[in-house]
Amino acid sequence: MFELDVKQKVDQIAECVFEKIQKAEAEYYGLYSGEFGQFLFLFYYSKYSKNENYISLTEKYAERLLHQFVGGEK
Repeated sequence: MFELDVKQKVDQIAECVFEKIQKAEAEYYGLYSGEFGQFLFLFYYSKYSKNENYISLTEKYAERLLHQFVGGEK
């Protein structure tokens, strides 16, 4: 029962983060904060969930972050 509650909460967090990255732009860069922190969470969550849609969105998000970082936008 407890494991199910934890899984549901983690799923809810992931859904919120995925929604946020689809709607918002980067505000700041930090390894554990801002968009890189979100990316780390989503990367590990995607591996955990094995959801192909989440894996694809996480890969696209990584590309976007890399473009912004290398392109000098931030």
